[in-house]
Amino acid sequence: ERTAPLARGAKKRRASIPQPVRHRVFARSAGKCICGCGGRARIIHHALEVNRWPELELIEANMVGVTASCNLAHHAAQPRIPKRCLPQCVFDLARELGPKAEAELDRYYGP
Repeated sequence: ERTAPLARGAKKRRASIPQPVRHRVFARSAGKCICGCGGRARIIHHALEVNRWPELELIEANMVGVTASCNLAHHAAQPRIPKRCLPQCVFDLARELGPKAEAELDRYYGP
């Protein structure tokens, strides 16, 4: 059975992140935003964007906890989440995926 194509401008509905995964992601940064702002992390941010890397949507190593305001600022590019704040698992994942993923981290995260 065929499904109707998405309307122009419509976004694909994201898969729900399982609660145990959410808890582990937030626990990794002790419930705080990874950027160091001191805010409570309430949003799951994908280090490598899901629209470019859909196979990483539910991969825990690609997820970090951030505040809503830091997430919005990062996506607006003012200011970007500092690359040095990303956990080691993100760099390990990018290294496994290859140069394209590593370059994307360099491009989308601040100094």
